[in-house]
Amino acid sequence: MTSPPYAGALRDYSWQSFALWDGNMSCTHTFERRPSGDYCTTCGAFRGQLGHEPNADDYVKHLMTVLTAVHRVLKDEGSLYLNISDTYHDGALLGIPDMVCAEMRVDGWRKLEEIVWVKTNGMPESVSNRFSRRFEYLFHFVKSKSYFGNIDLTRIPPLHDRQPAIDKTKFVKHDTSVKRTGNVSYRDPLHSRPNHPLGKNPGNVWEINCAHEMGPHPAVYPLELCYRPMVASCPPGGTALDPFCGIGTTLVMAKLLRRPAVGIEINPQFAEIARENLASVDRETQTLSTILDQKEKDQSFSLDAFVAGK
Repeated sequence: MTSPPYAGALRDYSWQSFALWDGNMSCTHTFERRPSGDYCTTCGAFRGQLGHEPNADDYVKHLMTVLTAVHRVLKDEGSLYLNISDTYHDGALLGIPDMVCAEMRVDGWRKLEEIVWVKTNGMPESVSNRFSRRFEYLFHFVKSKSYFGNIDLTRIPPLHDRQPAIDKTKFVKHDTSVKRTGNVSYRDPLHSRPNHPLGKNPGNVWEINCAHEMGPHPAVYPLELCYRPMVASCPPGGTALDPFCGIGTTLVMAKLLRRPAVGIEINPQFAEIARENLASVDRETQTLSTILDQKEKDQSFSLDAFVAGK
């Protein structure tokens, strides 16, 4: 699971996040400073932050160099959850998520689903001619049809320990539902199934608070957002990878769930904070198994609030 910097220079991650894109890697480079970054006057290479490109096409091209590498190392049964949002330019959306998804499909990815993260405490926008944005996408990609998936640990438990007896008087009769007259003794099984004993599927619209304790990192997604993808798509013994790990939110969730994890972060300041956050998990006084047991029993139990309180 990962969240790359968004297009349109929405966030400034400082010069420490500069990388070299495009051009001729054997060139000695003579750079010229421009508003969006440094450009080589010899080969045209761009030196700057991902997300600060002068146009959307270059952003997508640069992002795809990372996602192609992720596709190469991901197991055939693995998943990628990509948190990405769109960007306004000259008063209109650029369609960045659509552009990225289209390129990923060409690259061999299979888009399995679109999850909507509703930010219940999202930051206000100072706009008066459109509605404020209150959601972001979490795209679920896989490499093959044989991907691993198990949502049972993410189900929302029933309100009662025992499933109530099925009220047969509330069955929907098949003949009635299709307006058939005559024999109406047949009952439609699609409308008379009992609930799943572990609870209901949480669906693909998730209401989760934003993470406002960001420190020096300007864009941190909440720990809670990582829980369902991790337990549903990374089996015990599987390894989590975040190629834009920031301050290590994905890695912390992997550690809470006892999954090995690898994080890649270009900014040394953020990488050091990620190490500190991982070390803080080791210092927890409450056992990790107790935390997870409580989360499985009560999906409303906030992992973000728990970690923040320690």
